[in-house]
Amino acid sequence: MATDSVLAQELRALQEELAALLKERSLRSEGPPPATDAKLNRDSRLDERVGEQPLAGELRELENVIAGFVEDAEQTISKHPTASVIGALTAGILIGCLMGRR
Repeated sequence: MATDSVLAQELRALQEELAALLKERSLRSEGPPPATDAKLNRDSRLDERVGEQPLAGELRELENVIAGFVEDAEQTISKHPTASVIGALTAGILIGCLMGRR
C-alpha cells in the first residue's frame, strides 16, 4: 500500500530527528567544565548522564509503542477498509464542524 511506505518514511524521519536531538543534547551537556571545583562538576555531569539513561529508555519504549500502534492500525485498516474510510470521513466532518464554529 502507498500509505504503508509513507508511514514508514515518516517514522524513519522522526527517528532520525530524535536521534539528532539526543546527540545535540548530549554534546551541549558535555561541554568543558569551569576551572573551579573540577571534581564537583565531573560528578554532577555523571549524575546528569545517569538521569538521561532512563529518559533514553523511555523514548525507545515510546517509539516501540507508536510503531506497534501503527502496525495495528495498518492491520485493522486492511481488514476493514470500508469501515475505516467511513470512520475517517465521519471524524473529518466532526472536526470540520467544530473548527467552523470558532
